[in-house]
Amino acid sequence: MRRGERAFNLPSSVLWLSVVLLAVHGIRAIVSPDADETVVLALAFIPARYGEAADFLPGGWGARFWSPLTYAFLHADILRLGVNLVWMASFGSALAGASARSGSSSSQQSPPLPAPGPLRSQIRATGRSSSARPGRFPG
Repeated sequence: MRRGERAFNLPSSVLWLSVVLLAVHGIRAIVSPDADETVVLALAFIPARYGEAADFLPGGWGARFWSPLTYAFLHADILRLGVNLVWMASFGSALAGASARSGSSSSQQSPPLPAPGPLRSQIRATGRSSSARPGRFPG
């Protein structure tokens, strides 16, 4: 590998999110079962947290705000984590690339559409393209 080349051809946002997912799963794997249960209950989205049972759940009042986001970091086993990482690598990379191309500034204007070429005007005039021959289907 040449100096300056990336080891993984993923956008940095996808790569770092993958590292966080792996770290959360790794921490859950090495702590005791009781500590793991506390982590799961503190990070999981539990609708009862917004009712009277909130006082009995780990995480306190702050979990009402972070649990709608942090539940996505919890995975039951390494297989589910692996499948989610593969999907995130494929679709997350496309999404990160699209958002990078669109830019973060709302003042950017999209480039103008190209003028119709000669083929487009020929199709409009004749109703068919030049590759279509009479008596045959194009393609």
